[in-house]
Amino acid sequence: MSDDITKAYFDGMNKPVESTESIEPDNSDFEDYEAIKKVEEVAQEIVAAQERKKPKKGRGGSENFPNVLPSNVGAGHIQKTLNKILPFWNMPPVKDDAELAVRLYDFFELCMQTEQHPTWEKLCYYIGFVGSTVHRWLTGEINCSTERRNLIKKAKEFCAIYDAELAIDGKINPIIYIFRAKNFFGMVDRVEHVATTDNLLGELKDQSEIAGRIMGNIPVQAVEVDFTEED
Repeated sequence: MSDDITKAYFDGMNKPVESTESIEPDNSDFEDYEAIKKVEEVAQEIVAAQERKKPKKGRGGSENFPNVLPSNVGAGHIQKTLNKILPFWNMPPVKDDAELAVRLYDFFELCMQTEQHPTWEKLCYYIGFVGSTVHRWLTGEINCSTERRNLIKKAKEFCAIYDAELAIDGKINPIIYIFRAKNFFGMVDRVEHVATTDNLLGELKDQSEIAGRIMGNIPVQAVEVDFTEED
């Protein structure tokens, strides 16, 4: 080791150590973190208090639709639902009205046995047609027999009765029930307006009497005219 290096080494060893007692640690970052954390806790408590004050139903209710809907659907529920409705996919179209009557009754019996809702959409698939085709039977856009149209009407009303029973028993969300009732079963918001007309002229018999009544109701204004003589 050279003399210069040796000297520098021992100079460093002999250098007095500065006292750190008067130096305060810099805790500014830590203090900022604590302040931010405290503000976040206060904000969360305010939000929680507001949520507790919300009514369950009505305006801003915590249990209003769609707040009551689950945020996600589990894979088990998806599989169970598809297992119930997938058999409707391959149902062949009914060949005649007699087969339609049997198929409609079998549909409701199947829903009862498998414990699933008899929806209008599934009913159309069960008889082998899509909903738009069945709708055109009802509206007459597609010619069909009167018996077929009556059978479809009866089955559709049966589905409406089932939905109404669920609504009355509180087993279906009112908004969902109203939506389905309006779009599938023809329910409407109806307000009746009665228009009445009064004959302001009363009971008049001939045109001269009408003309006299009208002229008598017209105010006559006097018009002043200035006459000047010209040379």
